[in-house]
Amino acid sequence: MKAVVFAILTLLVAGLHAQMSTAGFVHNALSDSVDTKHSSMGYNRDPFYFFSGERQISLYPMAFSEAMAGSGLPYSAGAGVWVGGSINNNAHFKISPAFTHAVYPKFIGEKFDSLNFFPGEGRTLYSSGKSNGYLSVPVMFTHELSPVFTLRAGNEKTFLGDGYRSMLLSDQGAEYPFVRIEANLNQLRYQHQISRWRQQMPDGHSETKFSATHYLSWMINSKLNLSFFESVVWKAEDSVRQRGFEWLYLNPVLFFRPAEFALGSPDNMLIGGNISWNIFPKTKLYGQILLDEFFISEIKNWIKHSLHPSDSSIPYGAWVNKQAFQIGIKSVGLFGIGGLNALAEFNFARPYVFSHRDPMMSYTNMNQPVAHPLGANFYEFVFRSQYKKEKWSAHFNAMYYVTGLDSAGTHFGQDLLQSTFDGPVGNGNIPVQYYGNVVGQGVRHNIIQTSAEYRRMFRYANTSFVWRLGVLYRNDQSEVGNSSEMYVYTGIFLNLRPGEWNFR
Repeated sequence: MKAVVFAILTLLVAGLHAQMSTAGFVHNALSDSVDTKHSSMGYNRDPFYFFSGERQISLYPMAFSEAMAGSGLPYSAGAGVWVGGSINNNAHFKISPAFTHAVYPKFIGEKFDSLNFFPGEGRTLYSSGKSNGYLSVPVMFTHELSPVFTLRAGNEKTFLGDGYRSMLLSDQGAEYPFVRIEANLNQLRYQHQISRWRQQMPDGHSETKFSATHYLSWMINSKLNLSFFESVVWKAEDSVRQRGFEWLYLNPVLFFRPAEFALGSPDNMLIGGNISWNIFPKTKLYGQILLDEFFISEIKNWIKHSLHPSDSSIPYGAWVNKQAFQIGIKSVGLFGIGGLNALAEFNFARPYVFSHRDPMMSYTNMNQPVAHPLGANFYEFVFRSQYKKEKWSAHFNAMYYVTGLDSAGTHFGQDLLQSTFDGPVGNGNIPVQYYGNVVGQGVRHNIIQTSAEYRRMFRYANTSFVWRLGVLYRNDQSEVGNSSEMYVYTGIFLNLRPGEWNFR
């Protein structure tokens, strides 16, 4: 597998062709069409093709219907409306309520049929047999306070990074209420976001938690970007008092660690960074690192073990080393062929990262991860490609990942909603071993999922129709058995971008 990934990366770099120059300081991502129009600044991605134009208010209907044939007959359908416009020259809004009904593919249903949450979204409206319904209401208000400062608020998702996945903050989960202040100083851009997250408890009721996130994006020159990230999660009510909103975390220029210590260090703190380099005008290398907990002494033990793997006296694999990272490359106009775009990406998350001794303070919203949708205790290879002409496109996507799941009465670090500690803490936790933890521990699953599809776009006035026809194959090899699924699928989408079932 390492050889395959190396070969893909080599082909991507070898086929590069400089077709256009870049100048000045830009924070936008490459205008690729591999469905990864992310930028390191992390503006919310709008899922729809159309935006408000010269008119003050624009309205577009949305609808889709898709059926799959294979292991069962899953299907999905939905409808909604997109409304956006300008209140004045400095204030803008968009709202796009939509209802979705779905019968999941088998591999999705195995996880989500028993949960009260829609994959990659929030709480279901209803779940009857294998049928599930969900109502999404994304809202965004934007007010340009000055040429430097912008205020955004609403009920949306945020993505930080340049890849297909994010190890910092992703839009592949449920939307949530937030308010964000942004500063644009050309080479430097900064944002401070306060978010309200929810978590459903075992008895069925929901509780509130908050997160505060700082993100500084520095465009060092026209090709190199370096970004810094920190986030803290706290619950609205602890065992001592009703905390509600923690005002210390409202300071937009304060590092969170001193504030957390001032509060007695009760909260879940994460730090990290993002780097991207346009090595060629249409090719970008990028990477991320996320530190949940970091102990230098245990890192030294890991290095010693790597150098002397046969020495059993060296302790390694401490659960307290909770880190994740990403490295990838993406290119537009690959091999000098206009419309041929590709991405190759590797994601890695150690066991127990993003989790906490108090499950309420895990890095989750609506009981789902807010970073990578696979949670923790995994490594993943992603390859995405597309050849696009004016009215049609061909896509080939693949992902391979290894993870370790729990069996009854175990906690191997993939489930972020389990209490994580190496001894009893009085909250029903399953103690974990201090040393010897490796990625893939537990019930190991080796999963490969590939899809190939053809898309055709039709336009009429301000309306866009996308029809697609594709095939999906998934193979899951585990210690408890092997399974394979194949589906042929087709669907039509009105003013919507087609989605994917790639949450597990």
